[in-house]
Amino acid sequence: MGLMTGFLIQKKKSTKTSSDSEIDLPVGVTLKNQEKKHKFIPKFFSSILKSKYNKVVEATNNKKSLCSVDTEKTLHKDDLYDSEKTILENEVTQVFSEAHIDSQSTVSTLCAEDYSKNPIQVFLTRKTLNLKGRNTITLPVLNDDLAEIIRSRLPNLLQEATTWKLLYSMDQHGATLSTLYSKIQGQGPCIMVLKNSEEELFGAYMSEAFDPSNKGFFGTPECFLWKADKFQFKKFTATHINQYFMVAEPSFIAMGGGNGNFGFYLDEDIHFGYSTKCDTFNNEVLTKNTEFECFGCEIWGLQF
Repeated sequence: MGLMTGFLIQKKKSTKTSSDSEIDLPVGVTLKNQEKKHKFIPKFFSSILKSKYNKVVEATNNKKSLCSVDTEKTLHKDDLYDSEKTILENEVTQVFSEAHIDSQSTVSTLCAEDYSKNPIQVFLTRKTLNLKGRNTITLPVLNDDLAEIIRSRLPNLLQEATTWKLLYSMDQHGATLSTLYSKIQGQGPCIMVLKNSEEELFGAYMSEAFDPSNKGFFGTPECFLWKADKFQFKKFTATHINQYFMVAEPSFIAMGGGNGNFGFYLDEDIHFGYSTKCDTFNNEVLTKNTEFECFGCEIWGLQF
């Protein structure tokens, strides 16, 4: 009996040693302990990954709860009239058609934490813009719908101005640059609206009035150029490549510059001008033809 027991113990040891040598375990490490280690490691990392996954899900759910509107149908207020993209949802298009806005719009994302109200609702419920100062016999250049579009593209504070006053009109005050200077002298930010012989509408937002007493270029990066037709409105903002925003000379006025090009240029009679692509605004040519004949010019000041 003792001999048989010793034989079985020896056989068991031999089997264990052979098995261990096949796996090539480190000295002092048994197969049983190694199996436990392999079982423990996946569970350990699985618990870490699960914890991280739960945190991501929780953060996502919190973010969704802050959004009161579907992000695919929400408009960013600064892109309401960006013509490079279009509204895809019929219900949003219907809202804008009811507001008589002839422009395309950009779909963007917006959370309730950014604005307390839907931007479309803010647009439709804010006070109507009042254009004043134009004589009844004066041929208009700027209309109410275009004024509202331009208004929405102004710096946020200036959008609150509910009255625009006509400071200068070529038809009402005469077509001379000296008259234009005298009418807008000392005014703050202004909107310039031009119409050429092809009935094209274009212009600029000026951070301050044209003033020939300023030597060289002046203005701020808030200045921009724009052009519009019944289908779209395009705004060209400062690129920060240079500081050539505005220039006013006794013989001409211009916006933008760089490499000898102006965004637009008008002569001293406010009669002939031209538009080219310039570094300041990286704009498109504002008119179908580079050179144009000016048939209408208005400059509007803002009143709160």
